[in-house]
Amino acid sequence: MIYAKHLRQALGWPAALLAAGGMLLAAYRAFAGPDRVKWALLLVFPAVYFYLINGWGFMFARYALPTVPFIALWAAISGVWLADRLSVVPVPGSGRRAAMAVALLLLVVPGALGSIAFVRAHGTETTQALAWAWMKKSIWPGSSILSEARGLELPPERYRAEVVSSVAARDAGTIAASGVEWIVLSSDAWGARASSRGEAASASVPEAYAPILARARPATVIMPSADHPGPVIHILRVADR
Repeated sequence: MIYAKHLRQALGWPAALLAAGGMLLAAYRAFAGPDRVKWALLLVFPAVYFYLINGWGFMFARYALPTVPFIALWAAISGVWLADRLSVVPVPGSGRRAAMAVALLLLVVPGALGSIAFVRAHGTETTQALAWAWMKKSIWPGSSILSEARGLELPPERYRAEVVSSVAARDAGTIAASGVEWIVLSSDAWGARASSRGEAASASVPEAYAPILARARPATVIMPSADHPGPVIHILRVADR
């Protein structure tokens, strides 16, 4: 059901309903003929593959991508079937063409808009991307970094980095004694983000981080905005290093 929901959201209701109709038509033709093998080929791989991914321990929407070409063919089959039925309706040719054009737009536009929105969202420069750009310019390669920022992957060939769920749970003295030179704090770790209503995220760090802040000095603070979504990120330089 979860995979079906993801596919329906990606395609939109019109295309999803047509695809369901095309799948049923393909199943009927696979049993009733003619060309049973041709129609069966449209069903065998999606059925086997869908059964396979439902047995995996992890579930990600991208696992369903190999079924999408078949779903598109099912929708096209239903579209052609409806067009054939429309061709016998006694309406002017211009009206028939207009109806087919509207149907085609209903099929294509929802998925196209969703695709554009997906690409735009993943092409947005987040606060994690801004933090990484700052670190590449300001932190010497080989430095030791303790980070709680999710979505900020630090390459091991450049930095000696440790990622934890919360830096606040670590003892400040132990951090300094272990040789950590930089600390990256993220508001994701304490649940503070800009709201969907446009309210700004707070740059303040919770009291639980006070011992850390006492042993480190702020280097930069990266705030989210409409153009740069993400958590508030504080990058600190450990004072003892």
